[in-house]
Amino acid sequence: MHVQIVLFDGFDPLDVIAPYEVLYAGGIASAGAVSVELVSAEGAREVGPRIAHAVEELFAHERRGTVWREHGPVPAGF
Repeated sequence: MHVQIVLFDGFDPLDVIAPYEVLYAGGIASAGAVSVELVSAEGAREVGPRIAHAVEELFAHERRGTVWREHGPVPAGF
């Protein structure tokens, strides 16, 4: 199955990136049975720096680290 997410003028990046990530992960989990791409009515075009920065921030999950909580069990050695 091939999915196209249509970008309209003034779209909110969160409305696009969240479903893109879910569908892309589905493609990985299904060994490529699902593919996804972003499209616009005008065809291929450059995105502005605001959109590029928003996408970069949303994909920042690649920067892994420790998540600390205020309560709960204390990790061993602390």
